[in-house]
Amino acid sequence: MKRSLTRYGLNSLLFGVLGPASFWLLFPLGAIPAWLIAEGSCQVLRFFSIRYLVFPASLGYRVSVGRYLLALAPSSLTGLTLVATLRNSLDRNLLTLTGTAASFAIGFLFSRMLYGQEGQVSTRIGASARMRNGK
Repeated sequence: MKRSLTRYGLNSLLFGVLGPASFWLLFPLGAIPAWLIAEGSCQVLRFFSIRYLVFPASLGYRVSVGRYLLALAPSSLTGLTLVATLRNSLDRNLLTLTGTAASFAIGFLFSRMLYGQEGQVSTRIGASARMRNGK
């Protein structure tokens, strides 16, 4: 599990840079279209990298689209709300930085809420059965 968490952290850093960079580069299309394209494309790529590289089925992990979308929803909705609200008030750089900071903060807090207590949520097949049996 420790290796998977390391890969997860590296994956998060990669997409934590790729997403805001994509938004910044696409900003001339407009703030909302830039956010939709950047967020959508990065999250599709991130889902597949998490599913096949970070938590592969060959190691007993199960990553579903539904669970991924549930984990993604708070930061994505916050990001879209911020972009829609602040697009006329902040310039390209400040909007990118504000969105990035909010995304990291919401993602961190939501992850702590979901995964902060040991054994509360498991991504491993069979882990919940072992926990019920006290193993």
